Amino acid sequence: MISILVLAPIVIAAIWLLDRDGIHFAFCLLLFGALFEWAAVARIENQFARLTYAILGAGTALILPLAGLGITEMLVFYALIASTLGIFFVLFFKQLKGILANRLLILLLGYIIGFGAALSIRSIASSFEAILSLLLVVALTDSAAYLVGNFFGNHRIRFEVSPKKTWEGTIGGIVVGLLCLALFDSVLNWLPIQSFFLWPVLIVFIIFGDLFESAMKRTANIKDSGTFLPGHGGFMDRIDSLLAVAPCTYYCLG
Repeated sequence: MISILVLAPIVIAAIWLLDRDGIHFAFCLLLFGALFEWAAVARIENQFARLTYAILGAGTALILPLAGLGITEMLVFYALIASTLGIFFVLFFKQLKGILANRLLILLLGYIIGFGAALSIRSIASSFEAILSLLLVVALTDSAAYLVGNFFGNHRIRFEVSPKKTWEGTIGGIVVGLLCLALFDSVLNWLPIQSFFLWPVLIVFIIFGDLFESAMKRTANIKDSGTFLPGHGGFMDRIDSLLAVAPCTYYCLG
């Protein structure tokens, strides 16, 4: 929690000071760190290979806006499909674990989800209210799920995916996430009224984005994707939920 309290003002100041392109660049830097760890989750042990994968992925994500709206729409759609598949990988982990063990598939998913999320974030960042609200909803949903699960959790979602994730924590995260969406939208008016019915979907992507990373780590027999933040894991652990929910948010903002 201390790390989050320290980082929160920095993140808010950054999105206040940076324009859309600046936020996109900052996200691509985070994506570089996440992809480096993603390669480790894909059981790529060679450091140079992991670095190459991360550089190519983050570099491509950085220049993709130059390709035009058509490419953006296509990649955001593919990322949404990939994140949806992540939900099924969690719910049917025992049956699909063998597929998750495929290194090429994991590496491909890293690029698809990463590219789509980067382009989504760039679009969302056109509105300060939208990008601020999204980041706060993701952070508060994750924090509520952790705290409620830690203090009141008794029923595990998928012990084989993540022994510490509980239904109580998930429900707590969903409730807090929906309340935050309602609060920020009433104050900042950042979501179109017609997207109201998609609010629960946004929260589901936030919750399962974290669980999908846990499923990949469990398959690779890795406890933490990285050690960038003491007690909070690596870059993947910090932006996994954002990677999953960004494409859906893109479509909500329409």
